[in-house]
Amino acid sequence: MARRLVTSNEAKQRLIDQVNEHIQSSFASRTAGWSSTNRETARTVVKTLIEKLVNDAFDRVEL
Repeated sequence: MARRLVTSNEAKQRLIDQVNEHIQSSFASRTAGWSSTNRETARTVVKTLIEKLVNDAFDRVEL
């Protein structure tokens, strides 16, 4: 059970990192005109949303 949890957590983190890398340039271009404070706030919200969606998806999958 512990091994599955570690594997699951590693897979979650890899997927979160891949999604973040994939949207990074799009996010930067779409928020180029924003202030740095607004951009960082939005980026934090997007990262949190990605983590939540990945975690929810993994929670629905049985290993």
